[in-house]
Amino acid sequence: RSSDLFGAFFLVSETMVRILLCGLAWGSAAAHGQMEGKYQVLMPKPQQHNSGTAELVLGAGELQALAAAAQSSDDETRRVVEAQFLSRLPEQRHSDLGTSSLKVEFLHALPAFDGANSWQPTRERNETYGLYLGEGSLVVDAQTHWALANAMSTLYQLTEIKRVDGSPVVKIPGCPHDIADRPAFPHRGLSLDTSRTFFPVRWLKSLIEELGEFKL
Repeated sequence: RSSDLFGAFFLVSETMVRILLCGLAWGSAAAHGQMEGKYQVLMPKPQQHNSGTAELVLGAGELQALAAAAQSSDDETRRVVEAQFLSRLPEQRHSDLGTSSLKVEFLHALPAFDGANSWQPTRERNETYGLYLGEGSLVVDAQTHWALANAMSTLYQLTEIKRVDGSPVVKIPGCPHDIADRPAFPHRGLSLDTSRTFFPVRWLKSLIEELGEFKL
């Protein structure tokens, strides 16, 4: 009986992992333009989150405003914003940036990243962040690289991507969004059974990127 229970538990666990991996793959595919779009899904749910009923369209002008604000803040902020948000969005086909009334503000400049010297144990990291989006403004309150990475992952999750006349349209429904968040657990991750299943190195690297989308 115990062996049957163990077998059933293993089957259920493996199925749950496969479902999670499929969800991660779909989300990553949407970000790289391999799908028609993505829905707005917040996972895990932020600790504090207030939202409204308005909608914000992130056109080329808005994305340029975000990139410019990140660059003017500091080089580390620019790198994190590019890696955790901008690079995940489908490319804009038109070159006309237009005008944007979106004002983007990063409340803190990040310290220079010094490789291994900047590493901190998981329990000592400050991953708390604040994110406000609405009324023509985007305010990001993040004091560390980890906190800003979490904020940008949440911002990406807030987006809804659809194709209109063959071109991607990025929107954020439910504005204004007022979020204050921190990880519920200091240690987070995904366990893979590499002894029973072969995973290509390229796939494992892409999985690490996809896990970052969910702040794991």
